[in-house]
Amino acid sequence: MYRGSSPKFMMGKQHSNLITMLQFLLLAGFVNADFISTTDCGGKLTSSKGVFISPNYAAGGPYDSNTECTWFATIPDGMFLVFDEFYLDGSGDKIVVEDEDGIIGTYLGIQHNFIIQTLSGKLNITFTSGNDSRSGLSRKFKGAVQEECKTIFSLDTPFGYISTPILKNQNESQSFVCTWLVSSPLKLGSILSFDNANFTDTAATVMVYEGISEGGLLLAKFSESNPVHAVVTNTNQMLIELTYHVASPPVITGLFRTTTGECTKVVKLTTNGEPTTISSIGYPKQYLNDLNCWWLVEADDNCMLVVQVKDVNLSDDEDSLVFYSAASRSSEYLAELSGLSLELPVLVTDSNMMLVSFTSSDMGITGGFSFDIFAQDIGGVIRPSESEVINITLQENNRIFHLVQTDGLLQPVVTQLPQGNYPNNGNISVKFYQDSTTTNDPLVSQTPEDGIVPVIFSNTRTMLIIATGFDELVNGSLTMQVTAVKSGTHLYSRNVMGASFSGDAQENYWIVNPKTTQVKDSTSMIELTFQDLPVSGVPQVTIGQGLSTNTSHNIASFSGSTKELSLHIPLADPVLIKFESDEPLPFFASYHIIDSCSEMVDSSMGYGSITSLHFPSAYPLNSVCDQTLKAKSANQKTYLTFDILKLAQSHSVQITEVAKGGFNAMYKVGDLPNDIVLSTSNFKVTLNSEMKMPITNAATDQGYKIDFTVLDCGGNLTATKGKMSSPGFPKKASASVTCVWIVTVPLKVKGSKALPSTAVLQINGTQLKGQTKSNYIEIYDGPSVRSALVNTSTMTSEKATFESRGQSIIVKYVNGKGQTGFPFEISYSTHDCTADEVCHNGICLHDDWRCDDIDQCGDSTDEQNCDTGLVTKKTLGWSIFGGMLATVVLIVVMTIVYIKYKQRKNNYGRLETINT
Repeated sequence: MYRGSSPKFMMGKQHSNLITMLQFLLLAGFVNADFISTTDCGGKLTSSKGVFISPNYAAGGPYDSNTECTWFATIPDGMFLVFDEFYLDGSGDKIVVEDEDGIIGTYLGIQHNFIIQTLSGKLNITFTSGNDSRSGLSRKFKGAVQEECKTIFSLDTPFGYISTPILKNQNESQSFVCTWLVSSPLKLGSILSFDNANFTDTAATVMVYEGISEGGLLLAKFSESNPVHAVVTNTNQMLIELTYHVASPPVITGLFRTTTGECTKVVKLTTNGEPTTISSIGYPKQYLNDLNCWWLVEADDNCMLVVQVKDVNLSDDEDSLVFYSAASRSSEYLAELSGLSLELPVLVTDSNMMLVSFTSSDMGITGGFSFDIFAQDIGGVIRPSESEVINITLQENNRIFHLVQTDGLLQPVVTQLPQGNYPNNGNISVKFYQDSTTTNDPLVSQTPEDGIVPVIFSNTRTMLIIATGFDELVNGSLTMQVTAVKSGTHLYSRNVMGASFSGDAQENYWIVNPKTTQVKDSTSMIELTFQDLPVSGVPQVTIGQGLSTNTSHNIASFSGSTKELSLHIPLADPVLIKFESDEPLPFFASYHIIDSCSEMVDSSMGYGSITSLHFPSAYPLNSVCDQTLKAKSANQKTYLTFDILKLAQSHSVQITEVAKGGFNAMYKVGDLPNDIVLSTSNFKVTLNSEMKMPITNAATDQGYKIDFTVLDCGGNLTATKGKMSSPGFPKKASASVTCVWIVTVPLKVKGSKALPSTAVLQINGTQLKGQTKSNYIEIYDGPSVRSALVNTSTMTSEKATFESRGQSIIVKYVNGKGQTGFPFEISYSTHDCTADEVCHNGICLHDDWRCDDIDQCGDSTDEQNCDTGLVTKKTLGWSIFGGMLATVVLIVVMTIVYIKYKQRKNNYGRLETINT
């Protein structure tokens, strides 16, 4: 470090050999022999004897502590103080430089070579070392006073610094020239790169020549109107010449390094020309160790550069290939590649110049690298903000690269509107990539046949757009709008089997694009689920499959405010989901890949439930799901009862026996279906929630729950009469038996009208005395277990009967595990109702239902016309009872009257007495 009015320099380390440098100065004519004279600690310096060194420098040792040396330099017309080496250990050691006008600066620490200029004829240089100089550090310095500003970097110098001389503000109108000569061993090249170059309001220039004189090839000229950039040459000599005015000097700092001459080159590109290939030495064979390669790539001013990396296979030990964003070593890295790179990037810069470097160590080597680089006059880097929209147009070029970059809090979004100039055929291709490092897997590939992609975005802060084939168009073009939104507003989920997305913007997009090679079979599908969509604000949800206008189709469009909703989508083109509302609303959605919504039902227990997918939550829309049951023996019957059936309009549940020609029935929204006894235990339940596309009302419901029992006996009895009995009757049934019979007697057809019929059971009540909690018979008066349960405990006679209300009746026999069941046999017959025995609702009217003040028909038919003189059994009974009661009362009254009369006749006198 240093103090004073001088600009701050970068820290560095300079390795040089004094004798070699001075010998080269002699050979080059920069100094004469007398200049080699040195003074150890203080003394006088002149133009002929201007070199000074730190104490003990000549002996190769560090300077001592508590030392003070002063050199007095005298050069009448002013001078340049050049420090070639400057290593002070920072413990209070310093060098103070002053001229006749006062102190120019105080310098300390470790600094690279630098120059101090004074227009004064006298200069004092005072060195002071403190009393705490640390051992083990390189403590030395070396400098010289010169009439001219000339510096030479000798043959063994691998690098060096150039900078504007340090000087106080001057008013003199005097110009000076500083020269740096770089000369390296043969077969080496050089690179000069500027860390800082400010020519503002100056007339300064920097000229760079190949060779050691101005007669060499002019490599570059820099000024206020011609900004600096790196300069490379594959020769071993370079001359740098700075011309400046002391009243307005420029601020310039730079660094030169020696390079490997064989791979240090200037590459000049033709606008929109064929790519130039740059490879490692000997590619594809192994490259050499200890390489330091630099390429300066140049194109016309109106161009930008694109790099397509084709191969990178480097050693694991610090070998690296670096691409800079501009023609300066201090510019940002576009990429730094090492090892074996599986991801081969495409790099885009908005500059017409760039640097590329490659370094190899002295250890193992491998195959090398190769990349193409070209210049284009359309495309480049785009940096949109959240508040602006940038229009880009693709036209008149076969190869167009755009790199969209945002800051870390934003993500890029590209939108396209239908355009008349965009053709509907041809070899045009537009590909969008997540970033420039993963160019083997585009987000979207757009072709004229597919149409345009209305919206595409990246999850990262970058997006790469590569367009080809637009040179084939005469008037064709494509315009895109590029903007940026808050990061996380949109999500692109790809190559994953499941993901979730939540947001709260007024407009959110989610693209779901799983990697189809990961799925097991063609029946796989995307299950998309929405949860807790807000009630207030009611967001609009739109779902489409396919991203391009000519290939996409709308799947669903519905409003929010739903607890949970699922949707099945075929695993094909990407799915685009859009959430939009008048105000920012939170939402949550997720998806996962299911191999199939079909499944095998576990029947190992002999009973269980078959439920719709996600039951008791809502079942998914747009799906056809099979649930198949197959017991150990397909010959066993199966008893089905519907516990829940809640379907949306147009959805259905179908039950099908697998055997050809077996039971097949479809159920839709409505009342719960009747119970079913299937002739097999191999059947399937199919939920069909497909809807006419697009879905505009995404209402769904709970689904279904169907209980099943695999039977040991039972069946469907549909004849006019028949029998049912326990297995092995009249013997006792074996353990663990379940039987169900559904009796459905046929209707009586009279002419064109069918009259109702009922089933009449004949039951030997004595057989039912053995019922227990584990061994029992249940009789349901109707076609399902939701019908009334008949009380069998009152059936005690040998000839008990029961007549059903309707056409059907269910008999269920259960013999529990570990129990020996009672044998039974029940017969049934059919009672055909007459026209006079029919309730208005079609039910057969039993005689004992009439006028008993109980509505057993269900429509009050049995309680009508009860006051018209028609004597019912009940009325007759009450009449007889009333008449008998009246007769008894009359007899009792007459008897009492007669007795009183007799008493009065025999005792009249006494009665009179009494009456008086």
